[in-house]
Amino acid sequence: MGANTCRELVCFQLADELQRRIVEITAMPPADFARFLAIARGSLAETQVHLRAGLERRYFEENSVVELLVLAARCDRVTSALRAYLLRCKNPVRRTSRRTYVERSG
Repeated sequence: MGANTCRELVCFQLADELQRRIVEITAMPPADFARFLAIARGSLAETQVHLRAGLERRYFEENSVVELLVLAARCDRVTSALRAYLLRCKNPVRRTSRRTYVERSG
């Protein structure tokens, strides 16, 4: 039996859950999110190791792996920059209008 709406599809339900959980983790205090980013960088490094190992074993074409390693390096740089910024944030602010800034509570 097929789905009548997109909400009945398992892929939609999983994507919806992923989106909700991403909102949850990004709502955490800056220091906690910075710790999460450190873990994410570790996972990225592990991915780079596996790509290089696959290349050495000739599982992959070199040009494909080089593109992925360049992309991974870009991800690492921006993730590192975001983490450094979050670690510097003592009293993060959120923008409430064009000219007014209000401290976050908590």
